Amino acid sequence: MVLNFIEISNIEFSIQIIYKKSLSLFFPTINFDPKGN
Repeated sequence: MVLNFIEISNIEFSIQIIYKKSLSLFFPTINFDPKGN
């Protein structure tokens, strides 16, 4: 269960990185922070 949870977390983290990079490509002037700070 723990390994599965870590695997899911890594997938979600990877998706966040891909989402951030794709946003920076489409909107280079926006400093996107997934944490919302």
